[in-house]
Amino acid sequence: MEVDELEAAQGLLVEAITAGILGDLGSGGSVDACVITGTGAKMLRTLSSPTKPIERHTQYHFAPGTTAVLSETVKPLPLELVEETVQTMEVE
Repeated sequence: MEVDELEAAQGLLVEAITAGILGDLGSGGSVDACVITGTGAKMLRTLSSPTKPIERHTQYHFAPGTTAVLSETVKPLPLELVEETVQTMEVE
């Protein structure tokens, strides 16, 4: 793939992923890609960052009890254990 074709493909990729990011708030905020050629693969991190982080000049600190609880209802949730399995986990 020639350099011009690669740049055009990357531009299209950035547009497509940016549309997905802006349409789904859970998608993250940067465009990453992996270019795979016959000679290998190359990761391209943060090709674009369509969303900018919010800059806050101060931190919010709320002391416990700052927000009043107007009412509280506790409802027991009846559950029945149907099956229990214990397995050992391999740890490196």
